[in-house]
Amino acid sequence: MIRPLGAPLAALLLALALAACGSRDVERETAAAAPSSTSTSTPTDPTPVPANATRPPAATTPEGTRQAGPSPTATVPPLPEALQTMLADVAEVRQLEVPPALRALTIPRADLPALLDRLTSDDEREDYAKLTTLYRLLGHLGQDQDYGAIFDEFGAEAILGLYSPNEDTLWVVTESADEGFEDLSRGELETLAHELVHALQDYHFALDETFDLVAGNLDREQAWTAVVEGDAVTHEGRYSQRFLWRPGVGRAFLLGGLPQIGNVPISIVRELLFPYTTGAAWIRDVLADEGIEAIDALIVDPPAATSLILHPELRAAGWQPEQVVLPRIEAALGPGWERESGGTLGEFHLQNYLRLQTGSGTANRAAEGWSGDRYDVYTDGERSVIVARLRFVDEEETAEFAETHRDLTVAAAGMVIEAGALTLAAQSNGNVVALLEPRGRDVFFAIGSDAEAAEAALGAILGG
Repeated sequence: MIRPLGAPLAALLLALALAACGSRDVERETAAAAPSSTSTSTPTDPTPVPANATRPPAATTPEGTRQAGPSPTATVPPLPEALQTMLADVAEVRQLEVPPALRALTIPRADLPALLDRLTSDDEREDYAKLTTLYRLLGHLGQDQDYGAIFDEFGAEAILGLYSPNEDTLWVVTESADEGFEDLSRGELETLAHELVHALQDYHFALDETFDLVAGNLDREQAWTAVVEGDAVTHEGRYSQRFLWRPGVGRAFLLGGLPQIGNVPISIVRELLFPYTTGAAWIRDVLADEGIEAIDALIVDPPAATSLILHPELRAAGWQPEQVVLPRIEAALGPGWERESGGTLGEFHLQNYLRLQTGSGTANRAAEGWSGDRYDVYTDGERSVIVARLRFVDEEETAEFAETHRDLTVAAAGMVIEAGALTLAAQSNGNVVALLEPRGRDVFFAIGSDAEAAEAALGAILGG
């Protein structure tokens, strides 16, 4: 499953109401919400499911028009025998019991955008808008780019399969409308195995309930998604090696080489693929060192931060991030200003932010030592500002981040103004970054759509 990271999208990934899965608006019968998987590898080497596996018919509306999937209240028919066998094999590899009800469909890629649109709720689209504000300020998106449109573009090209816990349904994307399960290539069978793992997770661990625990925390949502997708990638690979008769390197490695997709910024691609690459590598280590029970426990009680995935030794040491707070400042900003969103960026998102201006080595070293943070986004019509407070484990790590951040920001600025204790750096995208020297273990900064907003926000924080 891929889902936007940051907004509650009821979790489409941001709280994405389980990205690409839609919010649950009917009573749950057999499973809780689970993330839907997406991937970008190219199917090759046909290895068909036995011929008695048939493609279930698409549901129709009363007017007879074709829908991308079944009605949430429709009775779920038994899977074809061949798919029942495959589900049992995947369940054996994953060491979980088979769920009693599951629907599996194929969908031609041409119909995928309509399906994604149907599975994305209005609340999730509102959360996309909040992510748009945040990512324009951070520099991931241009002022004319919209996160929802970017995600839709990524999904239309990159998604090979998805699972909807709301409908107890999984889809495998095919390249033509006349392909059924009996026609699946080896790569498409691997996608099917990936989605079957999500169905097992959903049935046994009520993923929507766990997501409610992490919703609103950008960092922990990313960590939780890394567990869920890392598990699916890992056991998709284990199933493939055991039942598809040809060893392979696995999707995790293929995803790492994903090229630019249309207008999707590379930093967004990195964010969306982190669970399938870094997350999968980490889960394989957890499985080898601690066994399958540890993965089950992580799905129910996710890591508190991406730092625990980036630095596995921290989890062994019992490390937990610090709670960092910021005062509310809309009153200090003036009439019309409202808080739009807020939460925790975390180490991965700090790395990704710095990588907009530098290489991975410099960005990773600067973000290392992260101990906690808090950000809030405020808007007033077309104006917006983010204010952030980052905390590091000691003053040396704090100084390293602050120096790197300042150097990169000033180097990219078209104009730099010293305003008392503040440095204001105008960026090429029109945003203005307000910087301040570190205070103990904390780094404060603000990014505004204009200099007045950035200066006022950081000044209000310091005044509070």
